[in-house]
Amino acid sequence: DSVDGLIVTHAHMDHVSGFPLFMEKIWLDGRDRLLPVVGIEPALTQAKRTWDAFEPVHEGWADIPPIDWREVAHERDAIVWDEAPWTITAAPVDHGDTANVGLRIEHAPTGQVLAYSCDTAPTERVADLAQNADMLVHEANGGTTDNHSTAAGAAKVAADADVDRLLLVHLPPGDKSESLRAARQVFPQTDLGEELGTYPFAP
Repeated sequence: DSVDGLIVTHAHMDHVSGFPLFMEKIWLDGRDRLLPVVGIEPALTQAKRTWDAFEPVHEGWADIPPIDWREVAHERDAIVWDEAPWTITAAPVDHGDTANVGLRIEHAPTGQVLAYSCDTAPTERVADLAQNADMLVHEANGGTTDNHSTAAGAAKVAADADVDRLLLVHLPPGDKSESLRAARQVFPQTDLGEELGTYPFAP
């Protein structure tokens, strides 16, 4: 019951299709309190569709957590979450024709900041969002479409934003050493994110 809320950045299947399984998991773990689900309109609409597809199953579950759908404006500095100690703002990023947002997460007691690019081509919007952040988590799935970033492109954004550390995620399958090498040539303080890895940025 440690999850205070869920943020959905955009409507692509790799970002929303797991929502029903997430709801089932927290229900099986005993959660029955309200779950805020926050996102821009297209992302929330798709998340609702995936949840509603299983309505014949979950409508009979006792004490399933109620969902509070919270729509966020698709604009710079949109407030996503403002409950102590966290403030989260969003800004549009460049994922082609798909509306999408990156996030800036601020920890008030320490002043530390985590920025997340989400899926995007390299853009000044992410550099602005991540300005002076302690850590930037940036995708590096480039090479498959023009709507993603290469590792070097992500590193350039990190350098432009003057962040302390870059964590590359959402890389293509296979050997990632070349991606890491390319990024470190541009921004030496780069590491590879790992699934279920822990990367502290605030106490």
